[in-house]
Amino acid sequence: MGRPNKEPSTKENEWSEIQALVNVCYRTTQNLRTINSLPKYQSYPPDLLSAIPILANIGSLSFRLDVYGLAITFLQALYSTNDDRVQMSPVLDDWTKPESLRLFGLEGDPSTGRYQIIEKPEPAEQLAMTETLSRQLLQMLSRSGHKSSKLAVSLQ
Repeated sequence: MGRPNKEPSTKENEWSEIQALVNVCYRTTQNLRTINSLPKYQSYPPDLLSAIPILANIGSLSFRLDVYGLAITFLQALYSTNDDRVQMSPVLDDWTKPESLRLFGLEGDPSTGRYQIIEKPEPAEQLAMTETLSRQLLQMLSRSGHKSSKLAVSLQ
């Protein structure tokens, strides 16, 4: 699965299906936000490590917010079983900074929930953003001590 060559359109059946699936995934994970339920979400790191960077920074505002939400929930799940949960707060704070939001093609204020799409980057910049997001997700997986962290170390 690679990054699409063109911007998705809601008129195309494939993108409508992808947008619907991401929305369902994100909405489903909202029910898993208790500490006891998050470990169930942890069995999918390789899938999410592939999907999030590919789908970030494309599509409508709601689609980008859903992908961003998946990334945040993924990070929460990774750190939920970590013995040092106190370290999770600074990690999540980093993901609300403007430079992190930009990796998802967003700008705005997480405290107000108001976001907007940034202008479409040049192809080289978009590739660099995808690589940066992939690298950051791998680093988070590696730091979390999750059983898939060996995968993250070998891919870095």
